[in-house]
Parts: sequence; structure tokens; C-alpha cells
Amino acid sequence: MSNPNRETSSPKPKISYLTLASVVAAISVIAIHTNGCFWTFSTDHYWFTANILECVFYFAVDVFFMITGSTLLDFFDKYTLREYFSKRIKKTVIPFVAWTLIGILYRVVLAKTLLWTDVTPRFVFDGLTKFNIVNLYWFFGPLFCVYLSIPLFAAVPKEKRSFIYSYVAIASLVLNVLIPFVNGVFELNIACPLSVSVGSSYLLYICVGYLLSHNEINVKARIVSYILAIAGLLTHMIGTYKLSISAGQINGLYKGYVNIPCFFYAVGIFIAIRYLSSYIKNELFWKIVNFVGGVYVSNVPDAVVLFGLDHQVYSHKYIFALLSARSTDTNRDTHYLDIVGIKKDSGDQAYCAVSR
Repeated sequence: MSNPNRETSSPKPKISYLTLASVVAAISVIAIHTNGCFWTFSTDHYWFTANILECVFYFAVDVFFMITGSTLLDFFDKYTLREYFSKRIKKTVIPFVAWTLIGILYRVVLAKTLLWTDVTPRFVFDGLTKFNIVNLYWFFGPLFCVYLSIPLFAAVPKEKRSFIYSYVAIASLVLNVLIPFVNGVFELNIACPLSVSVGSSYLLYICVGYLLSHNEINVKARIVSYILAIAGLLTHMIGTYKLSISAGQINGLYKGYVNIPCFFYAVGIFIAIRYLSSYIKNELFWKIVNFVGGVYVSNVPDAVVLFGLDHQVYSHKYIFALLSARSTDTNRDTHYLDIVGIKKDSGDQAYCAVSR
């Protein structure tokens, strides 16, 4: 007979698939940053490998914004508009300003790429408004625009959100993304003066993120999304490779976070994480995900602050992209290593070096 007075432990809260998505996206961002040799175009084999890595991990930014849409568009259920902006300022604006100023100190004191005489009030102001003092911080521009827009989207009544957000997402995808993409690929040169500003740029992804996380997606739709994701990845990968080889430089026709290849790829990744994560029963795996998600990316996409911190602290070091193939072209290796400031013995072969 059970003792009614015996204490029973409450069930552990289920870790959201969004935590897993944030961890996967964070790791992908790190992978992209350690694959910087992609942007030094070459016909050598290392660039072929770098292009594959670049495309495989390219979905991260879009997934971050989809997570933002899925978590913040209901903020009125939890706190007021004033509290919303207070949280955003504490978690992103203040760290952004602080680490930008630290970035200036780093460039003056350690990197020696900036003189104190260059650090004028106008220079600091331009750096904070153009997000260009630390290269990684370009992300804060779109992020702040999304944060400013979210209260407007959140004000839509819940019973109308699926319809309104679907309209914004479809209209924006067709007019802002699909038509320009088709024009570029087939060189149609067809003018389309119509666009949907309310869903421009990354605002598209906050609508898509909300829809994908708040509505059940049937099996057939999931399969279609996976097929489109694979098609988007291959289009991005093969298209970039062929056009770049032909042009002798990196061709960005198939690149872009708000572009058709990456859109379908990122959507497929998001859906896959949502539904396939339920099949992972290993408790240790979820403990690790919860730990990493709590420590490193507890507020996605505010994790960019930490990526910036990591960049500031370690940008004077250079790491080797071990996933890139060894090159037998020692002249190319020596040239690239000289660019990033590493000297190697003449008898050694080098991996593709990248600067963080």
C-alpha cells in the first residue's frame, strides 16, 4: 500500500525542440565562421570543400529568426510592451554597445588596425549605427529592426494570426524573393514594381517561424518540405560552385539568407528538428542540449552577443579548418597563411587557415 504522505518528485519539464534548434543553429554559426577560407576564391580543392561546408551550415541565421517569431510573437501574454523593450535592451542593446566599444579597444591596443586619433565621436556613432566595427555584428541591424516590428505583429488577434501571417509570408515570398530570384537565374529582366514591405527581409521569417511552430504540419507537407530543403541545399551548393568557377570569383546569385535556396533549406531544417527530435529518447543527449542551450544560447538569437565575445577574445588566434582537404599547392597555402599572419616551414603542407 502506498504511503500518501510520501513525497513524489515532480516530472521534469520537457525540453522544447526550440532549444535543440537554437543549439544546432549556434553550432552552425561557429562552423561557418571557422570556414572563412570560402571567401578566398580558388580553383584548388580546398575551396570545393569550403563551399560544401558553407552551404550545409548556411541555414543558421534564418532558423534564429524563425525561433524569434515562434517565441516572441506571444509576448503580450507574459508581459507589457514596456517590459518587452526593457528585456530586449538588457539582453541585446547593452551587450552590443559594450562589446562594440571593447572591439574598438581591441583594434587599437592589440590588433593595431586603428589609431586613437581615429576614434572620434563620429567614428563611434557610425560604428554603432552601421554595425561595422566588429564584422560579426551586422546581425544586430536586422535583429533590432525585427524587435521594433514584433509588437505590431503581436497585436494581431490570435484567431486571425494564421490567416494574416500566412498572407504576409506568401505574398512576401513571391514578390520579394521568388520573382527577383527567377529574374536573376533566367536573366529575364522583368520589372516587378510590387513588393510587400511588411514582410521584407527577415520579417518574413518571424511569420514563418510562428506558423511552423503553432500549427500542426501533416506528414505529406513535411515530406514536401524535406524535398524542397534538399533541392534548396543542392541548388545553393552546385549553383554557387559552377557560377563561381565560371566567373573566376565568388558568385552570389544563389546565396543570401533571404533567397529561395536558403529559405526552403532553413524551413526544412526547422520542421525536421521539430518533428524528428521526438524520436530522440537518450536522456544524456537532452541533458547536454539543455545545458548548452541554457549556458550558450539561452536567449536566441541573442546568442550573437556571445559569438561576438568569442570573436573579440580569440580573433588574434588562427585555427585550421580540419574538415577542408589538404592541398598540395604549397604556393597557395603560403600565400594564404601570409595573409592571415601565419608563417609555416617550407617543407610542410598546410590546411586551409581561417581567421576568426
